[in-house]
Amino acid sequence: MVPIFSKEKEEPIEQHRIPISFLKTRADFQVFFYGADKDADGYITYEEIKNVLGKETPSEQLLQHFDTDQDTMYSYTELMRTFLPKEKYSID
Repeated sequence: MVPIFSKEKEEPIEQHRIPISFLKTRADFQVFFYGADKDADGYITYEEIKNVLGKETPSEQLLQHFDTDQDTMYSYTELMRTFLPKEKYSID
């Protein structure tokens, strides 16, 4: 689970990760992210996510919970923590 903060309160909310069937490894995630990041700026929009994930795209409202800086742009780290289990990206 990823702690996120409610917009109304400053206390953390436990949020589950969002499983995507073809994102099983960090390499899968890299292919997804860099394929979606057409302008190579290191961030992708909801529309870019939707273009790649198709029917598996989570709702925009659900994804906003994982947008830690609330800029409506998703960084590599934000989405990796959203779509991959911790053991797939942790360096511990």
